[in-house]
Amino acid sequence: MIARLSSFAFKARYRYHHFRRAFAYATNRLSCDNAQHVILDCRDAAGWYPVMTLTPSDVLDMAISRHGDPAHSLKPYLPSACEYAARKWESGDDYYNALGFALDTALEFAAQDGIDLDKTKDDPTPTPEGEQGHA
Repeated sequence: MIARLSSFAFKARYRYHHFRRAFAYATNRLSCDNAQHVILDCRDAAGWYPVMTLTPSDVLDMAISRHGDPAHSLKPYLPSACEYAARKWESGDDYYNALGFALDTALEFAAQDGIDLDKTKDDPTPTPEGEQGHA
């Protein structure tokens, strides 16, 4: 009897979260985390079984490992860079090539706004364009 109630409570909670995400989607208030849950929830029904997924957080991790903390300035460019890289690479192609390409694209987007992480290797404090760095 207790196992049945526990199972019922689990299923009720599971469905509640589905409805909550569906409502957020319908009202255009879906968070990034909830959007990822929706994708995961729908992939079996859609017949979509990706082995690896390119995410902005993966590209940010790569950027931080290459450029250090100043790489956090790339955050606003990463979703567009990932979208651009996803269009270039088909699933099954080398994930790390796509990851590197997305990072290079984000660096190009940032450079157009005056952010150059290659300059920050010597000076860890990025400065806005036109200002002098540390002497």
